[in-house]
Amino acid sequence: MKINFISNLISEELFKKLYTLPIKPGQQVQKFNKLIVKGLLANGVNVKCFSSPPVSKQIIKNTFLKLNNEANFNYSTIINIPIIKDFILLISSYLKAKKEIKNDTNTIFMCDVLSVPNTLGTSLACKKHNRICIGIITDLPELITSNKLYINLCNRAIKNCSSYIFLAETMNKRINKDKKPYIVIEGFADVDADSSQYIGKRDKSIIYAGSLDYVNGIKEFTSAFSSLNLNLTLDIYGVGEYEQELIEYSKKHSNIRFHGIIHNSELIPLLRKAKFLINPRNIDNDITKYSFPSKNMEYLSTGTPFISTKILSIPKEYDNYINYFKSDTINGFKETLKIIIETDYCLLLDKASKGQKFVLNEKNNVNQTKKIISFINNLK
Repeated sequence: MKINFISNLISEELFKKLYTLPIKPGQQVQKFNKLIVKGLLANGVNVKCFSSPPVSKQIIKNTFLKLNNEANFNYSTIINIPIIKDFILLISSYLKAKKEIKNDTNTIFMCDVLSVPNTLGTSLACKKHNRICIGIITDLPELITSNKLYINLCNRAIKNCSSYIFLAETMNKRINKDKKPYIVIEGFADVDADSSQYIGKRDKSIIYAGSLDYVNGIKEFTSAFSSLNLNLTLDIYGVGEYEQELIEYSKKHSNIRFHGIIHNSELIPLLRKAKFLINPRNIDNDITKYSFPSKNMEYLSTGTPFISTKILSIPKEYDNYINYFKSDTINGFKETLKIIIETDYCLLLDKASKGQKFVLNEKNNVNQTKKIISFINNLK
């Protein structure tokens, strides 16, 4: 089987170079797509990545950017001018897809639909030549931006796809009006992650790592934490809407520490030896209804006790491994923290260890992509 993977995914070496810049590209989408590609390769699939590097004028000042292709990676040339860049990428992706179809009529395309110009061009070529084009939908465009042009083009790309990979069943009900074939894969644990639970002395810290946008509930959790006299620190990693307010708030509370963003390779060891990991995301926001948070899979993989709000997109099979907040309010966070702190920590570690084994054995990227391959075979 040959799959052309269409996205903004770049090699680890190139990403590390971009990550040295003052404004850094997003890590989560890179990790998510990398796990898919690694899983497909491990299952013997011939994968070729057609990628446009995740750069803009904010990240890199170069107007013209041409990168050498690498093993498994074919990079698009970037004309780093708004609108012009996306238009050229759309045309380029269409022509590349058309060429791949001509060279191999059995080739399959898998697209990260949020990489809009790449997916739109590819999906148009696939639709014209009646080829399989699988759209990976991690978020609904209208829930992550107010840019109407982006939303319209992204929805057009989604509609052009012949089948889908969703992160939650609720996505299918909202998007798949034409009842096209689909599969739900809520996420990927890294098969190469350390499968042992940390047994050393743990840091007295609660860690949150992710977006600091208000929808993620970190402001309410910070207020709840600061009102309790706990012998713990709250360590926060990320950027977003709450960032400046958090910086000022942390100046008044010495046990609340803001660290900005660090590379995932530096973050994982900290997660493994923390006391608790949290995801206090707002349960009523539409984003939480349609997308399984990738940080949940990452947290569970560490073997550290994990506390989360009970959002709609979490399947029931995870309930045995996650400690749930009573609610997504300040009082709900406070009540839960009091109960958790008084709970025998050995019991919490045992629960976390079982969760770690569950995701690393059953939800790792090799097993999850094996399900995708089976799904594709049924499409032919």
